[in-house]
Amino acid sequence: MKKLTYLEWIKYLPKHDSLYSSSHCPACGSKGLSYQYFGFKGDDVGWKIIWCNSCNCGVKISRTKIPAESNSIIGDKEQESFLNAHAYLKLIL
Repeated sequence: MKKLTYLEWIKYLPKHDSLYSSSHCPACGSKGLSYQYFGFKGDDVGWKIIWCNSCNCGVKISRTKIPAESNSIIGDKEQESFLNAHAYLKLIL
């Protein structure tokens, strides 16, 4: 498994969310990446995490526009719950 920098992850990621599930992990090569948007009520800017379900490596992207049709997690408690349930992720921040 390759240890990647933040910029290497960013350069590798597809431009559209719909392509993550068919993309290969830049760290381990497995097919299929997952992602989740996080934000604040009434704001269309937030952050997103993208990770591989096989090796659990991923990246956190700050200050990203949240698409209107996305399933974003807004509330503090909901965000904390998601992050606690995914504490095993090895994210580059």
